[in-house]
Amino acid sequence: MIVRILNDKEGTDKFIDCRNTCILKWNKDG
Repeated sequence: MIVRILNDKEGTDKFIDCRNTCILKWNKDG
């Protein structure tokens, strides 16, 4: 599993959880 921490223009932390499929999630979503 590869988790990549990203940061958008607004400074919202994002991470891509790659298990079977890469899913883009947001920090505020949990």
